Amino acid sequence: MIIKISNLNSLSELHKLETLDLRSNEIEDISPIIGLKNLKRFTINKNP
Repeated sequence: MIIKISNLNSLSELHKLETLDLRSNEIEDISPIIGLKNLKRFTINKNP
C-alpha cells in the first residue's frame, strides 16, 4: 500500500527545514510552507 501526502499543514512550523522532496504525491496547495525561509531546495513534480 502506497500512502500519498495531500496536506502540508504539519510542515508549516518546521522553520529550520532546508530540503523538501514531495515528488509523486497528491499535493494541490503549497501555501502552508510559503513561510519557510530556510527552505533552499523544494521538489514537487508529479503532483496534481
